[in-house]
Amino acid sequence: MRLWMLLLGVMCIAATCEKPVELGLPLPDPKLVVVSNFTTGEAMRVRVSRSRSILDDSPEDYIADAVVELFNEDDQFIEQLNLVIPQINRVSPYYTTQGTAFVPGETYKLKVSAAGFEPVTSNSAIPPRIQIQQFSVSGLTSGPGSQPGSVRYDYQVSLSFSDPGAQTNYYHLNFFQEVQDIIVEQSYLQPVVFSPFTDNNYLLAYFAGGVLIEDEPFNGQTISYTFPMSIEIYPSYQLLGKIYVELRTTSEEYYLFHNSLSRQQTNNSGTNGEPIFIYNNIENGHGIFAGYSFSLDSLNVIN
Repeated sequence: MRLWMLLLGVMCIAATCEKPVELGLPLPDPKLVVVSNFTTGEAMRVRVSRSRSILDDSPEDYIADAVVELFNEDDQFIEQLNLVIPQINRVSPYYTTQGTAFVPGETYKLKVSAAGFEPVTSNSAIPPRIQIQQFSVSGLTSGPGSQPGSVRYDYQVSLSFSDPGAQTNYYHLNFFQEVQDIIVEQSYLQPVVFSPFTDNNYLLAYFAGGVLIEDEPFNGQTISYTFPMSIEIYPSYQLLGKIYVELRTTSEEYYLFHNSLSRQQTNNSGTNGEPIFIYNNIENGHGIFAGYSFSLDSLNVIN
């Protein structure tokens, strides 16, 4: 998803007929940009690149000769991550673990170094997983879609889970609608993106899908939500499949990073608005290193 590009806050500069003024200001030294969200049951993936000027529109500059090492909270070495260069052009190179089993509640330290850059470090832990207690679909209706031959389905999903007390907890709640292609006999999951009209101080519609939640108003209580869903398909070659829900219990740094990232991406205040700075927990560099746990559930939309 190339999140590191979003860290740099690249801005479009309007072209003019005037000769640009050269201020002669020195450019800051480039720093390492490190991006990794990690969880249990999966290998850790770490993307490493170099920071760029906001005026630099050159191709992404990933670093393929970095040393990426993982340690525990007592600074004991766990393993050195290996570089993977995917064959798919849209997937960026990344460094990955080989055998580490990540344990909820334990703090992990990431150290990254590369020639010509100041070494960077970061710490994060995976919070305990919270199970989805209830998940249901109701109020299904259908009607003509916006395009000839399409059908629009509207329905509601409701879910609840129990929030642990005595501490602040953070969540990323994701929904994915399955659509089945009956011609090629394949299916895909479409992320559900919500309108920001539901936003408040503790719930934020994430620009890439789902909602971010802070538990302050209901700390230690059962949390219940109902969300409206809408999707259009072409019945001549598509079927409506299941709706999937993923409840991520996130570290504070995960929540702060994605919260600030989403607010920046959806900021409509223009150039006169107050700037939104992306949260960063990479010491001496830029980016995010953050743990999360997750639980899953799914239901048929049409029985």
